[in-house]
Amino acid sequence: IVPLTLNRAQRHLLAHLTGRDLVLKARQLGISTAVQAWLFITALTQTARIGTLAHDVETTQKLRDMMQGFYEGLPDEKRPERGMNNATRTYYPETKSWVFSGTAGNTRAGRGGTYSHVHGSEVAFWRSGARVLAGLLQGVPQGGSIILESSANGAHGWFYEQCMHALEGESAWTLHFYPWRWDAGYRLPI
Repeated sequence: IVPLTLNRAQRHLLAHLTGRDLVLKARQLGISTAVQAWLFITALTQTARIGTLAHDVETTQKLRDMMQGFYEGLPDEKRPERGMNNATRTYYPETKSWVFSGTAGNTRAGRGGTYSHVHGSEVAFWRSGARVLAGLLQGVPQGGSIILESSANGAHGWFYEQCMHALEGESAWTLHFYPWRWDAGYRLPI
């Protein structure tokens, strides 16, 4: 286990968040890791209701395991008490923060809750993206933070349409684009 050192794309994203953010990214740039780390720190330092949704059960569990790893990586004296920690919810009594995890395959996921922060992962791959987000986004008040990120999945679907609207300046969303070339690990000397 090593301390998290942010790479170029991670630093850029976290420095330029607006509260309504779409992130179109290459694979393996660590965007989900950076967002989950930021949300973990948020839960430990302020009162928050955080919701994370991924496109499938396996990825949802990976994101949950990532946050669990951040927790276990803290020194004992800095590790806060958790009032609850199960497959879908974690509660930090000291800050009164809740962290919820779910899968976008459940079209009711996120509906009926209020969230200060939402992380949607691989949104372009959500089968019913428009339907899930219609309910979920209504639960984030003004001043809340929504980060929806994905690698590309063709020229169709809710995520694609929102990226195009943001690119044309016709949206409340801010589009962040991180291509493969932002990571030197994708390059080979010629």
